[in-house]
Amino acid sequence: MGVALVEGIISAGLVNPQEMVVYDQDTDKTAGLQAKLGLMVAQSLPVFCQDAKKIFISVKPQDIPKLLLSIKPCLNANHLLVSVAAGLKIKFYQDYLGKEQKIIRLMPNTPSLVGEGMIVACKSESVSSEEEETVLQLLKPLGKVLPLEEAHFDAVTALSGSGPAYIYLVIEALIDGGVAVGLSRDVAQLLVSQTVFGAAKMVLTTGLHPAVLKSQVTSPGGITCAALLALEDGNIRAAIAKAVIVGASRSKEMGNQN
Repeated sequence: MGVALVEGIISAGLVNPQEMVVYDQDTDKTAGLQAKLGLMVAQSLPVFCQDAKKIFISVKPQDIPKLLLSIKPCLNANHLLVSVAAGLKIKFYQDYLGKEQKIIRLMPNTPSLVGEGMIVACKSESVSSEEEETVLQLLKPLGKVLPLEEAHFDAVTALSGSGPAYIYLVIEALIDGGVAVGLSRDVAQLLVSQTVFGAAKMVLTTGLHPAVLKSQVTSPGGITCAALLALEDGNIRAAIAKAVIVGASRSKEMGNQN
């Protein structure tokens, strides 16, 4: 996700590569980014914090405490931290760095890697509206960006954060169905993928309720009507809704553990 952020921001021309500095313990990774994008590479965390004012933290949640303790002596009131770590609340960072530390918390999803992500953001009280808007503008090349209160982040994590996995399961099942009725797997995958992409775009473009769009495809007594009845018999609607509810509960549980 960190690489997606870097490449999206630079490819959109929002930041000059020479104005962006990265640090990673994996020096091969940073060397590759430098060669590909022309950005700057810091040789240590203190140097990185000295050079960067907006710091995007994109490491595994279990590695965050050690990282925060390492950079705490290097931070000042001008630093703005942007976190993409799942399950870690703003208060978690403030417990390590102080209540006045500027924090923006993000919940992106993997389609951000192809510029079609859904990114939800919330901020600490110490972050101004102008600072928040600057960060949101940097994220727009990765997809759609929505500021939202942190109280909704467990729901967001379960819905848009985990949501691609639910859709991949549906796509996989549709492909299997296509193969079962005689299509090659490659053809079935293309038909399904474009259909799912187009259906989602119809919802976004028209603004119509999905039920209305569904009715436009469904003729009385027709093929779609029969197929939808089979899906309803399988309780697909309840199963998918329950996945979001269970996911949100698990997200809340993990957040409390952290």
